[in-house]
Amino acid sequence: MNDEYNFSAFQTNQRELLVKKVLLFSAAAFCGISTQSFAIDDSQPAVETASYVKPVLGIGLNFGGDTIREYEVEYYDGDEGNEKVKAGEGIHFFAGVELGYPSSDLAVRLQAGYLFGGIFADNGDVSFDRVPLEALLLMGSDDFKFGVGLTHHSSVELEDDVAGDVSFDDATGYVLQGEYWVSKTVGLGLRYTKIEYEVKDVSGAELDGSGAGLYATFRF
Repeated sequence: MNDEYNFSAFQTNQRELLVKKVLLFSAAAFCGISTQSFAIDDSQPAVETASYVKPVLGIGLNFGGDTIREYEVEYYDGDEGNEKVKAGEGIHFFAGVELGYPSSDLAVRLQAGYLFGGIFADNGDVSFDRVPLEALLLMGSDDFKFGVGLTHHSSVELEDDVAGDVSFDDATGYVLQGEYWVSKTVGLGLRYTKIEYEVKDVSGAELDGSGAGLYATFRF
């Protein structure tokens, strides 16, 4: 009776062990199939979806526009000549941000700056100042970008120590530009600005402030 009982117990233990092995094998097989079914395909290139915001600084030298005033000047060497202050000329400093996606050929640049030009002498200065606020849509590759946008000039003022100051109304125009990026951080470009200024409180007194410029942009 004891021998029969021990044999039956041995058979029961063997069955339990076999069942456990089958269950473990099934679980391992299931995990292997699941891992194979849901594994990430590393052979497919990852798509960059995160947007970027990059600070931008720049400087430009502009030419053109109507003559605001003309002056007779004497140079340091004793020669005399005429100098003009034009509505489209000046040095343009600006700072802003560029927003876009690495996978897209489009970007938006928002910037504010200070644009001024004039005549600066020992006995008096003449300066034509304005504060441009600009929004540009940029299109193109990493090496070359074409831009189009709006420019709004505020605080437009001719400050003249000789003949008196002249104030102008705020003005809005448009900008066309092309940039060639010699590196990831330095771009050189050409720009055309179309804008007109009206003398404040003087009906019909307008000046064409349009002009072209050479620009250097630094993106970080």
